[in-house]
Amino acid sequence: MKLSAQHIIAALVEGGMKKAQATEFTKAVFELIVEGLEKDGRVKINGLGTFKVVEVESRESLNVKSMQHLVIPKHSKVKFITCKELQSSVNKKYENLEVEMLDPIEKTWIEKLRNKIFK
Repeated sequence: MKLSAQHIIAALVEGGMKKAQATEFTKAVFELIVEGLEKDGRVKINGLGTFKVVEVESRESLNVKSMQHLVIPKHSKVKFITCKELQSSVNKKYENLEVEMLDPIEKTWIEKLRNKIFK
């Protein structure tokens, strides 16, 4: 599901808030997140997770259409890390999975594929 500010506003209106108030509230929350990232580089929302500014070093890349090498300059990006409670609730249906070993033929096939992709 893709969630937009309009979805949040609609949910607040459905809960009894006036649309103008819901719009202002939603904008204020987003502004608080941006301000916190600019000021401290980190914003933690209990029950949801933490937004964090991380520095990304410059690196070489390849434009696959033109096959030209290019350099992506050093820059900042926002990373989101979910809180443990949210992560646990999302992964609850997988908590009883067991590890299954691959037979040697499958493992060889996977290794060949990995080598072909990441050569």
